Amino acid sequence: MIDTELDRIDFPVPHAHEDERPEDYGLPHDSWRPHQLETVHWVEDGSGVMICEQPTGSGKSAVAASQSISRRTVSLVRTKYLQTQYGDIYGAHVLMGKGNYPCDHPDNIGSMADECLYPQNMYQCPFTHSCEYMIAKKIARSAPFVSTNYAYWLTAKSIRDNVKMLVCDEAHLLSDITLDWAGMTISAPVRRKWDLPEFPLIRSSADQGAMIQVEDWLRESTISLMKISNRVMEMGSDASDDEKKRGKQASQLAMKLGATLVAIHACTQDWFIRSGPGVGYYRGMPVPAIIVRPLTAKYHFPRIFMGDWDMLLMSATIGDEGTFCGEMGILDYDLRRVPNQFSPEERPIYALDVPRLSYKSKVADYDRQADEIAKAILDCPKEWSGIIHVTRKNEAAFLANRLARRGLQGRMWVPPQTDKRGKYLGTGEQMDLWDRYRDTHPGTIMVAWQFMEGADLTEEKICVIAKVPFPSLGDEYEKARMKYSNRMYLQRTAWTIMQAAGRTRRGRPQDYDLDGERRGLVAIADANWVRIKKYMSPDFLDAIVPWKKG
Repeated sequence: MIDTELDRIDFPVPHAHEDERPEDYGLPHDSWRPHQLETVHWVEDGSGVMICEQPTGSGKSAVAASQSISRRTVSLVRTKYLQTQYGDIYGAHVLMGKGNYPCDHPDNIGSMADECLYPQNMYQCPFTHSCEYMIAKKIARSAPFVSTNYAYWLTAKSIRDNVKMLVCDEAHLLSDITLDWAGMTISAPVRRKWDLPEFPLIRSSADQGAMIQVEDWLRESTISLMKISNRVMEMGSDASDDEKKRGKQASQLAMKLGATLVAIHACTQDWFIRSGPGVGYYRGMPVPAIIVRPLTAKYHFPRIFMGDWDMLLMSATIGDEGTFCGEMGILDYDLRRVPNQFSPEERPIYALDVPRLSYKSKVADYDRQADEIAKAILDCPKEWSGIIHVTRKNEAAFLANRLARRGLQGRMWVPPQTDKRGKYLGTGEQMDLWDRYRDTHPGTIMVAWQFMEGADLTEEKICVIAKVPFPSLGDEYEKARMKYSNRMYLQRTAWTIMQAAGRTRRGRPQDYDLDGERRGLVAIADANWVRIKKYMSPDFLDAIVPWKKG
């Protein structure tokens, strides 16, 4: 995770080299954070694949930015927000997708660059010289420091010109990013919308001729989609807004199917393939579908991300590096785990006295869990708000009701699924609702299933993981991935639980128990965590202690 406002906080470092200041590396800070300069030197002197586990608040983004002084650096992040942070704080040239830039052609006013009148060759446009996207793209080819997102890297090859250092932020997500890019799922409603060929009948990737059938279907479908896109392109400015939208969607879907076809041609090993009736789901109901997904990233990550450049893979939660590198197909690497500036005693993670919870658990087990969670929360100041992480929607209401009966009535809040008009609420909208509710109801505890990663809960003091988040084996693809590599299944679980536990501790001193004063509560309320101890980062594991009253 890239630090935002934290990057502006300066921490004194007693052993930093006095003759080297952050400004020498183009960094807008007055002093180094603990271990930050040593990490900068480690990356500066390194080559090949470097994997760096850096705790939240250690200044990961500054380490990445420091490399642009000596070599052209491209930093990959997941979101526009994180890209903007690199640009605002470190002066990176921010390059986004075409859909973020307005079209400058007078016949296409009101459209974005992804609706260009010259989509097959944007350089043919007579207004290229004033096109914001083309200008940004041109600058990115030579800028010493560029911030873009994973989606752009995967679709635009020009960004790779003359790259000397590729930084991959939130590296623990690289497996899923790679698998999502190389694989695809198309359900019956989507097939009908685009009039794609009928799905072949494939029960298993081991079926004779399965891969040939998949390649034929992908090829025919891609051609069909491109015909739709090309017809809209030929219409130019005469195309209606709806036609432009349809053409854009067809092009995007064709690109997605094409990426899977390329991945299959690159490697035919270890795929999950299902096609036919009842394979997929639409609005909770089984429907015909085709699913073509790799079981591992090791054949695809090197092809997509590795090249002549050096690589820095950064995350606060690398976990077991052997499992991580095996999954990514990384054979040779250097590893650095940056020491945490806060001691384990200052960032305790309490293991509550709760049994292992599973589908076999009895009502008494869940009552025991609620008892222990309630005791821990009631031991905290009443004005503390927080979050309890669960793994499914129905668990949220059940646990909230149990806790309400144990002295926490009036403090439980479960995010609504829809607004007053019945419209489904996305996670961003749910977070906005939570922010407003928390501000007017001090001491409220949100019970949610969708904020284990990505959310910065800087106003919350309580963070409880009520269930170890094993990937659901009700999904046939997840079950196949688990059978392919149980180690990776457990590693993914460890990543999620470590990320979830870090939502309320964002590297600020006020997030930690300094001077013997408890300033927050982070706890795990499911003894299943011991199953994944091997896959947790040492820094995280060192902080786990039995619960004790404050």
